[in-house]
Amino acid sequence: MSYYCAVPKPARSVAFRLACLFGLVLAAEPASRAAGLDFARPAGTLSIGDFDLPGGSAERTLDRFAQQSGIQLIYPTEEVRHVRTNPVQGRFTPREALERLLAGTPLVAQFDGFNGLAAIALARGSGSNEIVALPPYVVDARPLSWHYAQVGKFEVLSAGTEEATKRAIEQIHRLHEALALLLPEELQGAPAVPELYVLHSDRSQVVVSEELMAEFRRLEGLGMGRDGASSTGWLKHNHGFWDYDGYVVYLKIDEEGFFSGKLGLSPDYVRHVLERRMVGMPPWLVEGMLELYRSAELDPYGVRVTAFSANPQALRRPGGVVRLESTQGLISALGGEGSGRRFNVELLPLAEVFEADPPPPGDPRRARWQAQSALFLRWALDGGSRSSRWPLLWELVQQAGERPVTEAGFRKIFRLGYAQTETEMRRYLVRSQRQAVEVRPARFELLPRYELRRAGDLEVGWVKGDLDRLKMRYVRQHFPTLTAHYMAQTRDALEQARLQAPDDARVLGLLGLFACDAGDDDEAAPLLAAAVAGGLARPRVYWELARIRIQELKFRPDAGPAETAKLAEIVGLLDSVRALAPAQPMGYELLAEVWQWHAITLSRSQLAVLQEGLRYFPRRLSLIAAVARLHARHGYQAEAQAILAHALRMATDEASREQLLSLRDEIHLYAGRMDRARLAYGAAP
Repeated sequence: MSYYCAVPKPARSVAFRLACLFGLVLAAEPASRAAGLDFARPAGTLSIGDFDLPGGSAERTLDRFAQQSGIQLIYPTEEVRHVRTNPVQGRFTPREALERLLAGTPLVAQFDGFNGLAAIALARGSGSNEIVALPPYVVDARPLSWHYAQVGKFEVLSAGTEEATKRAIEQIHRLHEALALLLPEELQGAPAVPELYVLHSDRSQVVVSEELMAEFRRLEGLGMGRDGASSTGWLKHNHGFWDYDGYVVYLKIDEEGFFSGKLGLSPDYVRHVLERRMVGMPPWLVEGMLELYRSAELDPYGVRVTAFSANPQALRRPGGVVRLESTQGLISALGGEGSGRRFNVELLPLAEVFEADPPPPGDPRRARWQAQSALFLRWALDGGSRSSRWPLLWELVQQAGERPVTEAGFRKIFRLGYAQTETEMRRYLVRSQRQAVEVRPARFELLPRYELRRAGDLEVGWVKGDLDRLKMRYVRQHFPTLTAHYMAQTRDALEQARLQAPDDARVLGLLGLFACDAGDDDEAAPLLAAAVAGGLARPRVYWELARIRIQELKFRPDAGPAETAKLAEIVGLLDSVRALAPAQPMGYELLAEVWQWHAITLSRSQLAVLQEGLRYFPRRLSLIAAVARLHARHGYQAEAQAILAHALRMATDEASREQLLSLRDEIHLYAGRMDRARLAYGAAP
């Protein structure tokens, strides 16, 4: 598949734009922003402008949009060639204009506000491949001199100099400090598995497979080579990989440029925290926070001067602040006209934000809904009384995870009704439209103490082995000819670590997960069992071993005590999954499957364990169905119907409602059959 880039001049390389837009976890800081200039504006996404776009072939209209908006577009030519877009005339933000242009078509847009980029692709489920980024280098660990450090909730493996590694550690830690000013740490979750960062300097010798070099050369022939000279050229490659409970970031930097630049957490990472690490977040919080984040800058130093200093006092300088630009962009996104105190903006009723379904992607109303969700969060953060409002917001979020928000529930927390709050938000727009905001912690903390030491094969296996393992799915999908090399390299790194520490639970767990990812459960089972016996705290290790044990019971069922012992082992493994963060829906679903398949009579306390899962995942249909059916099978019809009624109130789309209504009818018919069976046998109804 070939890609076309519609972009106003001067343009950056396609590889740089793809790397920035997809798979990015850390976004580079442009030179102008690093110098403190235009520090808060997401390039091109919020400024309002005139658009005159006729309907017609997407190939032509997307190019005209790029010229009129200043937004750089990347799209696959084969997928847009036969799509016809809508006419757009009037004054809009680029985001709103593009959404109107694509409304009702199979195309969707993905924005990277910090870099002024957007990519067009077919919506998921349309049968086409999504745009993908270039793969990272295949780095052989042994020829390099690696350093390792554990700092708070993350670990770093670096082949760069000590100075560059320490600077990266400082920035990563301070960026997470700043993120906690927007998302309190208690709402970010406390993952049992640390985040991993693999840092590679272009000063170090890189060993790259011949196959991958050939693939790079082929891509370069299509104009998709490595990043050329640019203001952020020091960040050469940057990719994030994850599975159920692990997250690894790979960075390759030019060290000389890195000392005059800054890293930043991308919107993709914030979405990961909101949706994967902290489950059950209401849609208005997720989308509103992401919209707010597009106008935010996380500064790891708390000052606008970014030049690195060897002065020991510099290590004590403040860090981790958030800067939010003025609300003029939100006013434009909400359709506001005018300026100063004389502008007209019509807010959506708050009931539509908190209680109604969000408009679907591609609907022109969605941009306004997102903007108003962001405005509510901004008002709570900076409404003149942050010390009292911000904690109230998180009370509302906790309530939304347990039951639908109502005006009565909102009033109980904020002491304001919807109409009063809308009035307060309009007043806030007036006074904040020309004023940026800086949010600082009550007290700046020193960087935690850590030891940066030479890494041996064990540390390399822990960190780089996990990175290589997580890359496998990506490689299989997009570079299948390289799969064998990646698998051999990954196994080699893990086996080298195992030679150093044969009983290390972490390495055994990684080898077991590697075997699971390769589809070899026979190899995985003893490795996972050894990791569990060694006390490894990794949710997926317990879950995968439970899954394998369930399969063993299905295909080789034993009668009597042996089967009972296996069931007890499975339940114990899934109890361990529940005890570790982040919460995993698969653990609850496997537990429901075990109890359904073996026709065990369950107590109310056992059923309560499954209802705990529904509190974490109130919109997960497969779990809702399993728990409701188990309650019905045990004669708790009222409880089953109550579960479905609550799920219907929490449903955010019509398709989910239809499935839940069908399930409700199924359980009602099941109850009727049970009643008739009792009467047929002479039992009391």
